[in-house]
Amino acid sequence: MIFKILFSVAVSFFFIYFVFTDINISEVRSSLLYTNSFDVVLAAVAISTFYLMRAYRWTILLGNNVSYADAFFASCIAYFFSLILIFQAGELSKIQFLKKKYNISRGFTASTIIIERMLDVSTLIIFFFISLVYYSIDSENIVYLLGTLGVISLIFLTFSKYFFSKARGTYLHKKIHSLLIKTKLGMYLIELYQNLNSAFILMHDNRLKMIIYIFILWSVNYCSVIVFLGRHGNFYEIIGGFSILSLGVAAQITPANIGQYEFIWTEIFKGIVPISVEQLIASGIVLHSVIIATITMFALVSWIFIRNE
Repeated sequence: MIFKILFSVAVSFFFIYFVFTDINISEVRSSLLYTNSFDVVLAAVAISTFYLMRAYRWTILLGNNVSYADAFFASCIAYFFSLILIFQAGELSKIQFLKKKYNISRGFTASTIIIERMLDVSTLIIFFFISLVYYSIDSENIVYLLGTLGVISLIFLTFSKYFFSKARGTYLHKKIHSLLIKTKLGMYLIELYQNLNSAFILMHDNRLKMIIYIFILWSVNYCSVIVFLGRHGNFYEIIGGFSILSLGVAAQITPANIGQYEFIWTEIFKGIVPISVEQLIASGIVLHSVIIATITMFALVSWIFIRNE
């Protein structure tokens, strides 16, 4: 555990060193001091709305068996722990919270979290595809492959009930089941499959709402980026960068994404937005700070509420 913490901190410092090498620190400081306060407020509103909407999406995946307040509080605590831990490990607290308060099986809660991640990745791939098509309509087949993968995965997620029902009872399904049931690991895999099946069915019953919702959800999050960069660059180029940024920081390898966020932000957008690297770094620091502050504030409110409940 100590090794993991030291490793993540070391990686964080490496990213910070890489970002701030060969740049004018005083210009970064000046850009931070002259940050438009209204932009910060707009970004905070967009980010807050994003997290509020994510909690509602989770209640849909849970079959509306959990109150919105509890889903929101559990999510906020999880986001806060993920700031401290790496690899989004804070999500485990959501599993424990629902088990303790609602006696919802850990496997089922874990399945809803997996589906959330699959939905997010599929949507971001489609966003990235939209950006590439706009600028590279005659480009290599990889452009179309990315878009196709995103669409196929989204179709599978939204119509998964049919895929599961078709697979059930087939010879291959029975054969695999008979092999897995003989081992302890196999039993865990069977349980995971059953929980995923249940979660997918709940999502299938709300598929139209879910498809519309996830695109609104990530469009709102995109607004937090466009607030700082929209006046400097093209909408479609920025949406492509936003997609890569979101996918990159999801694989969190540093505490609170410190260093990692700034590194990915700078490397992506310095070729997209025609402003100085120092100004770009400053905007990334400001937005990252707003994200951390928003999560911390929500987590504090959630902790107070849960403690007094």
